[in-house]
Amino acid sequence: MAGCAVLFLLLGRDLEAGDLFRWSPANPWLAALFLLALYACKSMTIFFPLVVLYLAGGLLFPLPAALAVNLAGLAVCSTVPYWVGRCSAAETLDRLRQKYPKLQTVEQLRQANHFLFALLARAVGVLPGDVVSLYFGAVRLPFQPYLAGSLLGLCPTMVAVTIMGGSVSNPLSPAFLAAAGVDLLVVIISFAVCRRMLRKNP
Repeated sequence: MAGCAVLFLLLGRDLEAGDLFRWSPANPWLAALFLLALYACKSMTIFFPLVVLYLAGGLLFPLPAALAVNLAGLAVCSTVPYWVGRCSAAETLDRLRQKYPKLQTVEQLRQANHFLFALLARAVGVLPGDVVSLYFGAVRLPFQPYLAGSLLGLCPTMVAVTIMGGSVSNPLSPAFLAAAGVDLLVVIISFAVCRRMLRKNP
């Protein structure tokens, strides 16, 4: 994690999706592996903006392929820190609770089922995604509902931003505006659901 953080501070502070597009191999299969490797590195940095990888996918591939690669990348990005947290559960959980007091709010939602818990925590996005993955692993949330809920919670934003990446040259295009609107709507609905659940389970 320290190595990834140092690499980001040295090379990635001003990183843009266009930079990844220029660095990517010309072969589409190698480009997909390159992007998945970046997702794996991102999962251990916390600082690296996930949206840059979404946009890079939209720039590198046609839309169906971009969505598939970005979805696989999200699976990688969600899995690596989960197992790190699970293997160092007690120590990780104590540190996360001290550093991120908002986790107390997230923990109140654990009274719902595991899938819904993971989905809402991802969709609302009040904490860095890598922190949430570490936390889920540390509390030993079952992996399958965790991954399914995480992917579903992250997908609306991923799909929206990937579409934006494919139409970034025309930010007033219907596809770009529709994607931005759907992303905003998902966040608003997720906040509303979380508030309702917290009121029911104070």
